[in-house]
Amino acid sequence: MQCTWLEDYIWLVEIKVLFAVLNWGLGHATRSVPMIKSILNTPAKLELASTGKAASLLSDEFPNLIVHDLDDREVRYSSRGAKSALMKRALQQKAINTSQQRKIKKLCADNGYTHIVSDNVYGVYHPNLKSALITHQLSLKTPLGSKVVNQRLANWINNFSEVWIPDDPKFRVSGELGQNSNVTIPKHHLGILTRIPQLKRPSEANFKIGVLLGGPEPQRSILEERILDVLVDVDGSKVIFRGSRDSQLERKHWKIYDFGTAKEMAEIIPSCELVIARSGYSSVMDLMGLAKKILFVPTPGQTEQEYLAEHLASLPNIMICKQKNLRISTIEKALQSKLGSLKKPIRFTGDNEVVKKFLGT
Repeated sequence: MQCTWLEDYIWLVEIKVLFAVLNWGLGHATRSVPMIKSILNTPAKLELASTGKAASLLSDEFPNLIVHDLDDREVRYSSRGAKSALMKRALQQKAINTSQQRKIKKLCADNGYTHIVSDNVYGVYHPNLKSALITHQLSLKTPLGSKVVNQRLANWINNFSEVWIPDDPKFRVSGELGQNSNVTIPKHHLGILTRIPQLKRPSEANFKIGVLLGGPEPQRSILEERILDVLVDVDGSKVIFRGSRDSQLERKHWKIYDFGTAKEMAEIIPSCELVIARSGYSSVMDLMGLAKKILFVPTPGQTEQEYLAEHLASLPNIMICKQKNLRISTIEKALQSKLGSLKKPIRFTGDNEVVKKFLGT
């Protein structure tokens, strides 16, 4: 088929994308992996921007890509939960956005980007460039002032050209989080994002329990310590993906990964009888398509995780437990439960028409 003059022109003009990722645990980085791969499958050149653990993960996954340092402030929860940290972040967000805007304008001037993709980094857009925001949170769950909060959130989202929602429009994993009538820019659903490839034949190793950890400290460590204590007398092999390199961990009868590659997770997680994880959105997406028993333990005070756990609790393979109530009896009950059938949502394939249309490739 003969190309039009416009298609010829697009191929001649260099397309250069800046892809920014929020450093809030590892979830935004892991779910961005398939989107980054999708862009790499186009003629576009690509550079990344992030900071902290998210930047480290992206550097490990894409060692040949430049990763610019992104202005941000580390989110750190308290030993009692996430509530105070979330309130502090809300008060800081406007200043963070302003700082990121200055940085992005300079990066664009220095590097000649033509497009920007931002995973939940509200300050990474350019008024003169096509800019897409990836987020499942078009609205937030707040105890007070939700109308005002979600109007302000919509204002930040509306600075972008379009918003990409990592969700299946029929399955609606995000529930009410994926809706906000104040968001007026075009919305596109990406399907379920996961960096874990679907291998035809998982690992022959069988684990009784698999654990996926992540999120800001010290809550990541608090749950890790609690799980290790609770499971000390549980027979059978166990595996943990810690989501941290900050300390070393050695335990008998445990296979331990600080992070683990996508291939390792794809081989091991499907071989676990029970998977224990936070109910962060990226973990939810990684696990939704697996016919596994799943026990979600929301971060205390993290309203998004608490909502998602309750929202998904009606599914036949999902159980939820508060962190303070996690005991050996909880694990035994989860192991003894029957696995119900789960209708698999549509999966992201890595060849997404949303990306192609956005880039004009």
